[in-house]
Amino acid sequence: MTTGQYKRYKGLTKENLHDNMTNMELALNTLAEVATTEYSRQSNPQAMAESQRIAQEGGSIARQL
Repeated sequence: MTTGQYKRYKGLTKENLHDNMTNMELALNTLAEVATTEYSRQSNPQAMAESQRIAQEGGSIARQL
């Protein structure tokens, strides 16, 4: 889900999504961020398209759990 889709799913309008996450959601979000950061460092993307692909792959790690 995109951020907007997830906010709608949780019934949030103006509230901060991060402030309304469970501990498990926060842990998975952190895992995705760390995985993406490490993958990006190793891959050293040179273009926006490469960076976008890396971000999507990093996020997929948390989705698989």
